[in-house]
Amino acid sequence: EVEGPLALPPLTFAEAAARHRRVLADTSLPAPERLAALGAIARICELDPTCSAAQPRQWWWRWDWTEGALPIRAQASGSDDDLPPDKLRTSYSRISKYDNCPLAYLYSVVLGLDPDTSHNMAFGSLMHQIFEDIEKEPTEEQKASGRRRLTNRDAVMARYDELFAEIEDVFPTKVLAARFKREGEVMIERYIRYLKPGTAALVEHPFSVDLEGHRITGRIDRVDKIGSNVIVTDYKTSKRPVFYDDARESLQLAIYYLAAKQDPELRKLGEPIAMKLVYPGAELTNGKVAERCQRPDEAEAALGRLPALIEGVLAERFAPNPEADCTWCRFKPLCPLWPEGKEVSA
Repeated sequence: EVEGPLALPPLTFAEAAARHRRVLADTSLPAPERLAALGAIARICELDPTCSAAQPRQWWWRWDWTEGALPIRAQASGSDDDLPPDKLRTSYSRISKYDNCPLAYLYSVVLGLDPDTSHNMAFGSLMHQIFEDIEKEPTEEQKASGRRRLTNRDAVMARYDELFAEIEDVFPTKVLAARFKREGEVMIERYIRYLKPGTAALVEHPFSVDLEGHRITGRIDRVDKIGSNVIVTDYKTSKRPVFYDDARESLQLAIYYLAAKQDPELRKLGEPIAMKLVYPGAELTNGKVAERCQRPDEAEAALGRLPALIEGVLAERFAPNPEADCTWCRFKPLCPLWPEGKEVSA
């Protein structure tokens, strides 16, 4: 028997609908009782069509994910001619997207619905190019396109001004462009002051590694040789470092670790002892830039998640992740977990 306030009759249709929905959602209750609740909700809809509490189409937080009958052939987006059909060719950025949200992976990687390049992406690419040109001599092909080694601060700043002028129109407003330009100048100053420019063993090093027959490709921003060991670094242009635990569990850093263990050129340099995310835009009170690190044992633990993720891609399991970081996701209008989400037609 119901006791307390719920024993009283409901005062409104909305309250009555809420009680019946609670019964309907309780799978431990007998089927006849739940069917009776469903019938009562339908009756409320007839009596008061404006009662949103009784309209299932407005219960956006109760929508379920449905699976299609036909395969999407997801592996085609990351296929490789020399790989068997049951193996995946992917990258750390792609598989990290799947780790965060399989549905966003479906839209962006499989269906190719990536939004246009944002000003954040253009700015990040620019900063990585500057850091690379500080560290190493460009190739002949790069020289032909205007790239050159930047050996002093004046040369760096002049090249930065030149490159930023090329992307200035990407920013929505001149005010925002000016803010980013200043932030880039600060990052360069901190890079020169704290990150020992010109000492890296490798810069922008491409890799391709094997994991149980699957192929994972990527590019490492920087590798430093420390005695008989190496430290692998990825630069982040964000001013807000991730949480320490996020770095310890990072798939990106774990894949860098795997590359350092497998890639012939990296293996010659030594054993990886740390993988780092470095934030030139975030300065600490001790006069250094913010860093987030992953140890080899943490990398091994993170790599343990990879086989299940790859299996999910190949099996085309693309249900949305209710625990995903949706902060910058542009697919909310296509996601049933968001109130603005709409049905996606085949």
